[in-house]
Amino acid sequence: MESRLSRRHYLWFGLLFGGIWPRTAAAQNALAPRCASPRPAPSARTDWYDAEGEYILDTTPRAPKAVSEHFREAYTLLVVRTEGTVEKLVDEYELRWSWPTDSQLRDIQQIGAVGSGALTIPLVGTLVHKRSASGMVVKPKAPRWDICGPVQLEYWPRIGKLGFSIGLNLDAGTLFHITELDADGSFAGRWTDGGMSVIQFDTPLGPLAEAVRGYFCGVVLPR
Repeated sequence: MESRLSRRHYLWFGLLFGGIWPRTAAAQNALAPRCASPRPAPSARTDWYDAEGEYILDTTPRAPKAVSEHFREAYTLLVVRTEGTVEKLVDEYELRWSWPTDSQLRDIQQIGAVGSGALTIPLVGTLVHKRSASGMVVKPKAPRWDICGPVQLEYWPRIGKLGFSIGLNLDAGTLFHITELDADGSFAGRWTDGGMSVIQFDTPLGPLAEAVRGYFCGVVLPR
């Protein structure tokens, strides 16, 4: 059944991934209609949806295994920068999740929030850059703002929040908040750069300064 996320889409997003990035028909259908939640609230809980696209009212904290079972092994992660940029920038990554190894579990247990029970790390993963687009130009090289490398899926059971963070040891990192998780494993949300970088725009009403942020979508790769 078609997911709830796939029924909502931005027209330009469909044109971009169905047009200048040619794929097979099946892959185009999988990528083109996806979009992220418009809700920017970074502290809000994650909304879970069932196979019928209905909101799941149960807010009971979930065990790490129950959380991980909602995700798939491989995704195309589309990261769209909408603020702090002159034009929309789109980066495509391959995201792969896996269970933490024994050594990774030992490292995870050293995290203070994990030890206190406030945070769980159900899955670990890797991000590999595939290609980018600026306007209508495809760029195969990784962008200057590149998030390739290891990631950890973070679940905060007390507030029901899912997400992942990248590069926390560099400035304040890049924070990804999953606002919606579909029954088929697809997810969407908002991201923000935690650093101090801003871009200034001159307007007739005076200068405006924007932080770097945008939205993202995790699309399950076909097996």
